[in-house]
Amino acid sequence: MSSTIYSKAPDTAPLSSYKGNLPYIFISYAHADSRKVYPVIKKLQADGFRVWYDDGIDPGTEWDQSIADAIKNCAYFFAFLSENYLRSENCKDEMNYARDLNPAPRRLLLYLEDVTLTDGMELRQSRIQAVHCYTYDSQAEMFARIYEASDIEKCHEKNKKPMPPLDSDMGSGFRSKPEQKKKKKVWMIPAGIAAVAVAVLAVLFVPKILEKPSPEPEAETVEAPAVVQEPEPEPVQEEPVPEAVEESVTDVKLTSIQDPVEYVNFSIQEEIQNTVGSSYDKAVVLAGWNSAYVRYNVGDFKQFAGTYSVPAGSLESGDEYTLRVYLDEEEEEPCLKEKLTRSTPETELDIDVSEAQFITFALEGSRNCGLMLTDCYLGEEIDAEAIEKTGTSLYDEKEDISLTAVEMPVESGNFSIQEEISNTMGSAYEKAVVLSGWQSAYVRYYVGDMKKFTGTYSVPTDGTESGDEFTLRIYLDEEEEEPYLKEKLSRSTVETELDIDVSGAQFITFALEGDRNCGLLLTDCYLNKNGTASAQDTGTSLYDEKDGIMLTSIETPVESKNFSIPEEVLNTMGTTYEKAVCLSGRQSAYVRYNVGDFSRFAGTYSVPHAGMEAGDEYTLTIYLDEEEEEPYWRGKLTRSTAETGINIDVSEAQFITFQLEGEKNCALLLADCYMSKTGGKAPTQKTGTSPYWEKDEIRLTSVETPVVCKNFSIQEDVSNTMGDICEKAVLLSGNQIAYVRYNVGDFKQLTGTYSVPDNGVGEKDEYTLTIYLGEDEENPSWNGTLSRGTEATPFDIDVEDAQFVTFKLEGARNCGLLLSDAYLRK
Repeated sequence: MSSTIYSKAPDTAPLSSYKGNLPYIFISYAHADSRKVYPVIKKLQADGFRVWYDDGIDPGTEWDQSIADAIKNCAYFFAFLSENYLRSENCKDEMNYARDLNPAPRRLLLYLEDVTLTDGMELRQSRIQAVHCYTYDSQAEMFARIYEASDIEKCHEKNKKPMPPLDSDMGSGFRSKPEQKKKKKVWMIPAGIAAVAVAVLAVLFVPKILEKPSPEPEAETVEAPAVVQEPEPEPVQEEPVPEAVEESVTDVKLTSIQDPVEYVNFSIQEEIQNTVGSSYDKAVVLAGWNSAYVRYNVGDFKQFAGTYSVPAGSLESGDEYTLRVYLDEEEEEPCLKEKLTRSTPETELDIDVSEAQFITFALEGSRNCGLMLTDCYLGEEIDAEAIEKTGTSLYDEKEDISLTAVEMPVESGNFSIQEEISNTMGSAYEKAVVLSGWQSAYVRYYVGDMKKFTGTYSVPTDGTESGDEFTLRIYLDEEEEEPYLKEKLSRSTVETELDIDVSGAQFITFALEGDRNCGLLLTDCYLNKNGTASAQDTGTSLYDEKDGIMLTSIETPVESKNFSIPEEVLNTMGTTYEKAVCLSGRQSAYVRYNVGDFSRFAGTYSVPHAGMEAGDEYTLTIYLDEEEEEPYWRGKLTRSTAETGINIDVSEAQFITFQLEGEKNCALLLADCYMSKTGGKAPTQKTGTSPYWEKDEIRLTSVETPVVCKNFSIQEDVSNTMGDICEKAVLLSGNQIAYVRYNVGDFKQLTGTYSVPDNGVGEKDEYTLTIYLGEDEENPSWNGTLSRGTEATPFDIDVEDAQFVTFKLEGARNCGLLLSDAYLRK
C-alpha cells in the first residue's frame, strides 16, 4: 500500500471506543502502527460503525481482563497485520483468543504491509477474509473492499453497508498520484499591458510563493485581446510591480497550522507549561505512550526556526525517549536526533528546509513521550535570534524565587509542597517542600540564571520512623557520580543551613536513598540572582522564647519506640499523675528529645503500674547526644523501683535519650519533667496524688494496686478458720504461692491481724508465711508455718527504715492468708 493511503491523519484523534451491547468491531493492532491504524478507525467511526479499541479500558481495571471481555463480546475482529504485529505477543494472544472462542466472532485480516505468516498461523487463519491494504492506490478502493466483508453491516449504526468513499471524500491529504514537489504561483499582471510586456515582466518580477502549492491550475497566461484593442496601450507606468512584491507571503507560525499532513498524539494547546518553568499561551504539543509525531508541508519556505522543550504534565520522572527531526520521508538519516527527558532545557531550532517538501518531528520511547514546539515559524528568511519569545517564566525578572513557588519541578518522585508541617526538632512551618517515600525520593529544579541557593533542610516528623536511616545527595546538573553534598540523615538530624553556588549549574537535585522510609524538609529555600540571598527563618518552635518546657507538651519527640503520653496514670508506688510521659513495651522502649538551647533537665522517674509483671527486671540508660557507648547514667529497674528525682546539666548536649532494655516487659514514667534555661535547677513541681501523702495512717485495704502481687485480692465479709468474719480484708489465696508487696512510703509502723481464710485451704494443707522488709528476700523479718488450725494473730512491725513490706506464702498445695484491720501509721 502506498504511504499516501495514510497521509491524511484524522482531524482529531479517533473517537472514544464504543460502549454498549450492540454488535461492534474489535480493533487488534500493534501500538507502533498507530499512525496507520488510527486513520482507519476514524474513517470507520465516521461511516457509522461501532468500533472498540484499547482506549476503552477504564482506569483502575485489569488490562488483560478488559481486552478479553471486549473480544468475547465483539461481532467482528479486525487484525491489522504487520511486522510489528507479528513481533507482539499481546497481539498474537488476541488473535488466538478470538479464534478459540465458541462462538467465535467473524474475523478480517488487514495487511498493512507484505508480511509472511508462520506455517502455524497460516494454517489457523487460512479461511479468514483478508484485505491487503498496501496493494491499493486509493483509500476509496481499500474501504470498498473492507465494506464487502460478510455481515459487517451488523456493526453499523443503521445495520447497512455504507457506500464506499470517493477519493475526493478522503481529504486533501490523500492523493492517488504524487504531487509535484513544488509549485510556483504566478501573480496576474493587470489588463492593459501588452502581451510582450507581460512576458518580459513575468520573467523578471514573478515572486516566489511561500505557501503550500495549491491544486488549482497555474495562471500562466493573461487574456490579451481586450488589451490589444485599447486605443492607447502606453500606460506602462501603472505597472504594479512593487505591489506584487509586497504581496509576498509572510512567515507562518506553527500553531496556526491546525491540520498538518500527518500526526499521532498531536494537539495545539493553550496555557501550557514546560518542565523548566516557562508558560506559553499556545504551543504545538506531542504527547503519547511510546510514540508521537507530526509532519508539516514545507511548501516554498526555506527556513524553520523556533524552540522545543518538554511539556510539564505529560511525562513522569524517569521517562526517556528520542526526538528525531526528518526532512522529507527519508527517515533513515534524521537531520536531528536527541535523547529527551524531563530535564531537557528549552532548545532553539534553526533548520534549512529549502530543499525539503516536509519536516517531521517524531518521538519514540518505551514509556511516555512529550514535546512542545513554541514560537516556531516557517519562513523565507527568519532571524532565529530575533524571534520574540512569548513564554513567561517564574524565573523572569526576579531577583529571587522561593522553592515553594515552583509547583512543577523538572523531575520528582515522592514530592509535595505541604502546609503546616513540623520537623523532628520541634519546628513548625507554614509551607515547605517535602520529600517523603519508601526507600527513595527526589526533586530536580531548573536553576536558570540564578546564582545562589540558600535555605535549610531537616527531617519531617511524619513519614519517617525511629530507626530509619537514609542518605541525602545534592547534585549540581546531572553528573550524579560526584554529588555536591552527601550526608546520612535520621530523625536525629538537626536543622542544617544550605548556601550553594549554582552559577555554573543548569539544575540542582535533592535525592534520598535508604532501606526504609526517607524524608526531607526544604524550608525557607530560595534561588537568587545576586549571589547573596538573605537568610529567612519562618519556622516556629515549642522551644522559642521560653524559659522552660514541660516534657508532656512535646507530642512528637525526635525518636521514640513504645512511647505515649497517657493521662491519669498510676505508678507502682501508688502515685497517680494527671499526665506523664510513658515508655512501655516488650524488651525495649526509648524516647529521644531535642534539647535545643535549654541547659537543665529535671523531674521524676518511676515505674508504671500497668504493663509490668512481678519479676520483670530491666535496664534504664540515659544518654546525652548520640554517643551511646558512654551513657550519662545506667541502672536496674523493677516494679519495686521508687520514685526517683532527676536533675541533669544538658547545656552541652543536643539530645537527651531514655532507653529501656530487658528480657521481658520494660516500662518507665517520666513525671513532672522540665527542660529549663535557668542554668541552675529546673523548676520542680509535684503534680501527682497519692494515698500516702499528708496522712497519719492508711488502711491496707485502701491500697488496691500494691507494688507487686500474685493471687491477691481485697474481699468483703470474708471469714477465717476460727469463725471470725471480717467486713473487709486483704486476701492471698492460691496454689503453692501467693504474695503482696506494699510501698511503705514515710510510714513507720505496720499493725494488724493475720489469719487463715476458711475457703481455699484444706485440712492437710500446710505452708509458710514469710514477712520481708525492703527488697532483700534473703533476710526475712519473720516466718512461720500456717494451716487451718492457725489462730488469728496480731502483728506490729517497725517499718521506719524500710521501703517495702512483703507478705509471701509458699507451700506444696494450697496457701491462704487474711490481713484484717491492717494499717500503716506514722
